[in-house]
Amino acid sequence: MPLTKTEVFAALDTNVGNSLDLRGDTLNTLLKDLYESIEQLIANETSARNLAIYDEATARQSADQALDGRLDIIEPIVTDHEDRLDIIEAIIAVLEDEYVLAGMAVPSTDPGVPVLKTAYLANTNGTYTNFKDDSNVAYTVNNELVLFQVRPGNFTIKTVLATL
Repeated sequence: MPLTKTEVFAALDTNVGNSLDLRGDTLNTLLKDLYESIEQLIANETSARNLAIYDEATARQSADQALDGRLDIIEPIVTDHEDRLDIIEAIIAVLEDEYVLAGMAVPSTDPGVPVLKTAYLANTNGTYTNFKDDSNVAYTVNNELVLFQVRPGNFTIKTVLATL
């Protein structure tokens, strides 16, 4: 549990005050200013982080709305019905692992540095320079339907869902 202001002041007054022989108003003023500065820094960081999460959630919601809640985007890509079911099950498993489906990626798609776990489908041949493995090597898609799972920190997992 974090220390209260009073506990911080008391500890610093006892330890720092004794060694520096600073007592009374001077030390208390310095400590109060320091504590308030730290509180403001924490509040600013929290506010910035919450804003980033809100912005990303809004962008992901727009992407989900663009998909219109449907997974039929794979129909023109994969024609075998049984393969489609396997793909849908794989996508559902990723969504159950708290990923947000952002839509279809192309080689130029840039997922940025997500705060949330984000997933993209991709089937356009090419090198996806913004989707990299843990060795920082860009993934290549070649006649396949893949699922990119982008984790916070920009580490990506590539899963081949079907060969086209």
